[in-house]
Amino acid sequence: MTATALAPTFAPAAPATSDASADPRHRVLDLTLRDARSAYALAASCVEVYKAADDPGFLDEAPVIAHELPLTVRRHLNSARRDEATQVTVIRGNVVERAALGAIPGHGSEADTEASQVYDTLLVLYAALLGDITGRATQQPGRADWVGLFALGDEVRVPVLDGHWNAHPDDSLTDVVVPTGAVCFVDNRDVAHGRRSFRAGSDGADHRLRRVDVVRDLPRTRVD
Repeated sequence: MTATALAPTFAPAAPATSDASADPRHRVLDLTLRDARSAYALAASCVEVYKAADDPGFLDEAPVIAHELPLTVRRHLNSARRDEATQVTVIRGNVVERAALGAIPGHGSEADTEASQVYDTLLVLYAALLGDITGRATQQPGRADWVGLFALGDEVRVPVLDGHWNAHPDDSLTDVVVPTGAVCFVDNRDVAHGRRSFRAGSDGADHRLRRVDVVRDLPRTRVD
């Protein structure tokens, strides 16, 4: 796969006054066109070498390669990693070519397509700046510190529940807007993320999320 094979387009950045930026605990970065292209090109070059985002060689190298991402991205995610008050961090305006992705597969086992690899790879590169990536098949007991989501379909709202709720969880529930082309990382130590019910559209491309789980300290997840 090459960067030109997907004929990339760019998801327009949402306005700075969107839901995600209303809460000071939710940090948002709107990529410039130049930075979006640079991040996409880096991910595409990784696909050329490693073919798949879950390639063990790529997962080993991702924390190093991630430092070739645009400086604005590295600063944004480093701030989220260091700031205990940040509950959600969002990167908007990434390259997405929905036509190349096609319709949503009927089963999760069919979701890993050739066209999806560049987005999975970019999500892993972003995640590598926050910690160590764990996959569902190999994840050890205990929940992830960060849950990362990449919206490749229509805008979605990710409900997050403040970790300090008690008898009235609805009072602590906030929807984080994740537009097409946005990556959202939820700090799973402080808040819990969920999903509301939704009605799928007729085009088969409205609700499409890619996910990655991240831990800050991989050795602590090891089973003795």
